[in-house]
Amino acid sequence: SEKLGAHEAIVVPLNSGSGKLGVLGVVNSTRGGFSQEDLLHLSVVADQAALTIENAQLRVTLQRQLQEIEGLHRLSRLLGSSEGTDRVVGESVRIAADLLECDQVILMFYDDESDVLIAHPRGVGVSTEQLDRLNVSLSRPSLVGTVFRTDSALISNEAGNYTVASVPIGT
Repeated sequence: SEKLGAHEAIVVPLNSGSGKLGVLGVVNSTRGGFSQEDLLHLSVVADQAALTIENAQLRVTLQRQLQEIEGLHRLSRLLGSSEGTDRVVGESVRIAADLLECDQVILMFYDDESDVLIAHPRGVGVSTEQLDRLNVSLSRPSLVGTVFRTDSALISNEAGNYTVASVPIGT
């Protein structure tokens, strides 16, 4: 309230059934001060705001779950079909891109002769030329190499800080 130059203030909790969302505050009454009735009114407004926010969050969650169910249904139909392996892999990669709402999906397979992860040609959001050049040596540090070697999934929101060492096949 000091940063706002407040002389009078009312601050009420903004709570929903799922927990605390924050607070709602009003500052500097134009009437010269706030009353208990003002506190009651602001509390009612905060409760309504919390319900509105929670409903919006629930709608977003339901929409996301519907997308996931539709994607999993597409994947289930695809896996049960008589489509060729290449088509199944390509469509599975597209479904992953849709479900995770991401720009690129790359599937990589291990080549034990060269100790390299090689990109499958059916990526999403990556050109064929880029996929052809994307071969990650497991002898050099990399995010995908770490996941492959440790058999543990990772999340990185700083993936650009990892080295991706591309090497030609057969070296």
